[in-house]
Amino acid sequence: MVGCLMFAMVGTRPDISYAIGIVSKYSQSPKRIHCTVVRRIMRYLKGTATYQLYFSSTDGVNKLFAYSDANYAMDIDDRKSRSGCHVLFNNGPITWLSRKQTCTSSSITESEYIDASLTTKEVVWLCRLLKDLEIPQHIPTFLFYDNQAAIRMVKNPEFHKRTKHVDVQFHFLREFQSNHKILITYVPSQDQYVDIMTKPFPTEKFQRFRILFVLFQVLNEWEYWNIEGLG
Repeated sequence: MVGCLMFAMVGTRPDISYAIGIVSKYSQSPKRIHCTVVRRIMRYLKGTATYQLYFSSTDGVNKLFAYSDANYAMDIDDRKSRSGCHVLFNNGPITWLSRKQTCTSSSITESEYIDASLTTKEVVWLCRLLKDLEIPQHIPTFLFYDNQAAIRMVKNPEFHKRTKHVDVQFHFLREFQSNHKILITYVPSQDQYVDIMTKPFPTEKFQRFRILFVLFQVLNEWEYWNIEGLG
């Protein structure tokens, strides 16, 4: 059941990424409560079976931008943080992920900084893919983030004693920022919709963030939601 749900998540349903990431941990030895949660996810998908990803027309400029966020020490078993990212191309979602970080962060800033680095890797790979498809990116890729401390850590070249423990592999983000290939941009937390890929939310807020994921209900093949003004 989890494998079937994962197929849907990877293909068209980024809104269930967090839930699938949690239940997949118990695939080898599930208990009754885990099966109950999986069935609840299936009921959610059945109730939103008419929802589809929305791709709008563009102004002719091929733009790549991303949203990224992390939830510090959310896993009660090993206290590792969870990263979430969502990358859009010409206002359409092309890739997303909700993944537990491989290392244990010692602060919120560190977990957010690592998350931004992971998203940067995804963006760099997509830029190379677009270049192979003869769609080069001539402007920096905007990376929207809601943690001011992590943003300052990227833009400030000084090596502070409070951050020197962060592994060197994550500091390549600074290089892409200084070369203007990535542009870290602040976004308020209430508009950081990638949060639904890192933590659970109340229904009302979840539905609002789901709209920002460019995931809309389609009543039939001729009638679509008008997305203007919904953001």
